[in-house]
Amino acid sequence: MTSLFKISEQHAQALAIIEQMFDDGCSEEELNEALCLLDGVESDFNAKAVNVAMYIRNLQTEENAINEAKKAMDAREKAIKNKRESLTAYLLNQMLLTGTKQVKCPYFIVSTRTNAPSVKVDGNAHLPDSLLLPPKPREPDKKAIKDLLEKGQLIDGCRLERSQSLMIK
Repeated sequence: MTSLFKISEQHAQALAIIEQMFDDGCSEEELNEALCLLDGVESDFNAKAVNVAMYIRNLQTEENAINEAKKAMDAREKAIKNKRESLTAYLLNQMLLTGTKQVKCPYFIVSTRTNAPSVKVDGNAHLPDSLLLPPKPREPDKKAIKDLLEKGQLIDGCRLERSQSLMIK
C-alpha cells in the first residue's frame, strides 16, 4: 500500500501537471482525464488518511487504558504504603509501651533503635539568610504574559504563536 507522504507527492505532481496543461492550452478531453486522475489520487489520500486516523484513535485508546492502569496501581501502592506505615507505627508503639527491645523469629529480627538527631524547624522560626537555601528557579506565568501580549504590550523574549493540531472526533 502506498504511504501517505507518497500520495501527497503524487497529489502535488498532479496539480502541477494540470496547471501546466492549462498554461499549454490542452483539450477539454485531456483536462477531464487529468482531473479524473487527480480525483483518484485524492480518493487514495482520503482513504489512507482515514486509516491513519483510525490507528491514531487505537493508540489513544491504548494510551488511556495504560494511564488508567497506572492510576489504579498508584492507588493500590498508596494504600499498601499507608497500611505498612500504620502497622510499623503500631508495632513500634506497642514495643515501646511494653519495653520490648527485640523480637526474634526464624525469618527476621524486629528491634527498636534510637535514631541520630534530626533538625526540626518550627514554622515561625526566624532564620538568618545564611541558613536558608537559595530559592527555586521561578517559572514564567504564561497566563499573565499571554494577557499582556494580547493587550498589545511588548515583552522582551515573548510572543504569541499559533500552531496547528489534528483533531479526530
